[in-house]
This record gives sequence, structure tokens and C-alpha cells, in this order.
Amino acid sequence: MSGQIGGLQTLICQEYPFAFFFHCAAHRLNLVLCQSASTLPSVKACFANISAFSSFTSLNPRRKDLFRSQGIEVPHPGDTRWCYRSRTISVIFNKYNSLFLVLESIVDNPQSWDDGSLTQASGLLQYLSSFLVCFLVFVFNKIFEQSSILFNVLQDRRIEFSYGASKIINLCNDETFTETYQSTFDLVGHPSSRSDRKHNYKDIYLQLLNCMVFMLSDRFSDIENFEFLDLVNPNFFSAWKNKVSSTKLNKLMTSYGPLFNFPDRESQLLFICKDRDFHKENASELLEYIYKFNL
Repeated sequence: MSGQIGGLQTLICQEYPFAFFFHCAAHRLNLVLCQSASTLPSVKACFANISAFSSFTSLNPRRKDLFRSQGIEVPHPGDTRWCYRSRTISVIFNKYNSLFLVLESIVDNPQSWDDGSLTQASGLLQYLSSFLVCFLVFVFNKIFEQSSILFNVLQDRRIEFSYGASKIINLCNDETFTETYQSTFDLVGHPSSRSDRKHNYKDIYLQLLNCMVFMLSDRFSDIENFEFLDLVNPNFFSAWKNKVSSTKLNKLMTSYGPLFNFPDRESQLLFICKDRDFHKENASELLEYIYKFNL
């Protein structure tokens, strides 16, 4: 749909030359999170293992009922990939001890369960005991906390376009890594298996987050072109006082220059900033107010 030759954006721009194509920001964030989780082999393998929790319950009503009786609801992979993954991570993070006990009860009672249930429950117990899996659950739970906020920001009509990837960047430090590693150690002890001991966890942590920050910066690089939209964002009005942001005005001139008389536009914006009647919740309410009074 975004093709430069015959795509929808090209067809629209032929009729409306001042129209700008902007790919869904929340969908782009979903792509960043999914693709960054697939860049490192250890992380990709971890998510493949984690998906087994959903398969374990979705294919067998008895197992699902057992999980539900302990307050465990593993999501189905029907949502967008990242939503499904993040919700599964959240369940494992918040219900780790309950999950372990339920799976252990299946393994300890072989006479009550079929061979498939026993085999899968045993495998899931190994995943939960793996230092790498638990470490990545802790890491992605932190990422999920920030990405959930960012999802909401990107879909909020009061959006501040300079939000960027700052919250993810804030996780890239030794202190947060040490805290995450210690939390994993407190839960499962030192890396014990040969596969767990071979990993350099700090490298995995920093590579994953740096990759995510790079992809965010790359996929959202064009968002700066739309900073002029903040000119009608009432959340900024009180900060401008006697001068409108020249950077945002220049962005507006670049995008829609032929449509405006800029000396008049700046003075009108200053008037709006100073008049409290224009300080609405968002740009849509401001536009409605301007039309209502024929301003």
C-alpha cells in the first residue's frame, strides 16, 4: 500500500500533493520488537520455547482447566505477535512459582496423565529452570513495561512527537543489567547447565537493547518531519510564552509552505498560546473550537 510507483500513497498524492504518508506507528513498534527479538539466536530460541506454554494448554482442555484452577491464563497466539509474546512473558513473570508447581504436579503423577502431557510438562519444567530463559523473561518484562507505555503514547491524540525511544534507551546501563541478573539468580540460582554457562549475559543484554534502540531510531526517523503538528498541541502552549518554536515552524514551512503566510501564522499562534480559551485537551478540540466561532 505504500509503494512509490502504484501504491495507495502514490495514488492519493496525485490528487492531493500535500498529503503525507505515515505508516501506523504502533504497527512499526510491533515490527521493531518482533524483529529485534529474532536477531540473536539465543533470544529467538528462547521465544520458540516460550510459545510451547501456549501449545500446552490450547490443545488440551484438561491441562487448561488445571492451569485456570491456579489462576494461570496462558494467552493464545491469535493477537499480533508482540502482544501475544508480551502477554506470555507477563504470565511467566508473574506466575512463575505457580507454573512450576502445576507442571511439577503433572510430572509427579504419571499415572494420572497421558504420555504427551508428561513429556511436554517435563520439557516446560526444564525451560523454567533454565537461567537463560528466566533471564530473558526478566529482560523482556522490563522492555514490555516501557513498550506498553510507548504503544499508548503512539495511539494517543495528545501525542508528543519528540517522545522517541528514550524509555528503552534508559535500560541500557550496568545497573539495570546487574539488577536483572541478580533477580534471575535469586529465582533459579547460578547458571548450571552447559548451555546456560556458555552465554555471556551482559553481551546478550546490551546487544538486544542496542539493536532495539537502533531499529526504533531507524523506523521512526521520519517522525521528526511531523514535529510541526505540535504547533496545535495545547500541551505546549504554556511553555512558548513569547516565542513559537522556530524548529517546528520550519518543519511546517518545509511541508506546507505554499499554503501559509508565515509572518501572520506566527503571530496568530502566539495569540492562541496566550489566550487560555484555546488551551484545550488536544488538537482536535482546538480545531473544533476554532470552527465553532468561525476563527
